Amino acid sequence: MQSARLADKRALHHALIDAKLRGELDQNDFADTNQRYKTEIAEIEAAQKTLISEADTLRTLSADNERQLTDLLGTWKKAGLSIRQELQSSLFPDGLVYSESQRFLCTANESLQQALFAAILEEATVHGTELLEVGLNGRGERI
Repeated sequence: MQSARLADKRALHHALIDAKLRGELDQNDFADTNQRYKTEIAEIEAAQKTLISEADTLRTLSADNERQLTDLLGTWKKAGLSIRQELQSSLFPDGLVYSESQRFLCTANESLQQALFAAILEEATVHGTELLEVGLNGRGERI
């Protein structure tokens, strides 16, 4: 892909060479301007290569992230501690609380309780059942 800026610089460079061939420029003017155009063209091409490389990297990372998100269980099984912590924090921003006495994730997990309540409401709506909307606090108690 060629940008408009690069095309302009190349056109000016070709015009410079044509002017030199027609004898309209002396050698010093030609050499200075020629070198400047070559440098500017090289800088633009390098910037384009960098942008293309960054875009490819972002596409690769996005594809990896999408693949990981679609296979959360597989990602969890393969992941090390830091990736598991990142995944847990993104899914449960309030953290997870485990009740030793109940041997279960307890009702203090507000994000889990809200997700469960939202799922119940959604199912009720889908099936045409009316539910009294009740809010729950972080301990699973009605408020």
